[in-house]
Amino acid sequence: MAGCGSFETAAAQIIHSSGPLAAEFAGTYDYPGTVSADSSFVTAPVTLTFDNGQRYRMTIAGKFSALGFDAVVTLDRTTVASGATCRYKVHWTGTRVSSGT
Repeated sequence: MAGCGSFETAAAQIIHSSGPLAAEFAGTYDYPGTVSADSSFVTAPVTLTFDNGQRYRMTIAGKFSALGFDAVVTLDRTTVASGATCRYKVHWTGTRVSSGT
């Protein structure tokens, strides 16, 4: 797959206390996932198709630490009409924000 060019910055958060992982991007889509005993996490692939003829398959894999998390977001984009594909790989670092509990 070829590179896709530029991408936009968007707000995101990962919510985890115990049990399943929930990742949310720009308050719009949820990406369920799992957290392993070693604090690594991965989301299930989610496929979204938009009116502009673009289809995106997204996964997130990373690891939590005491200070936050470090992850790689992989987006595979397909133009539905032509079948042309490309891949984004974005490094994502997040800082832990405690809820006080």
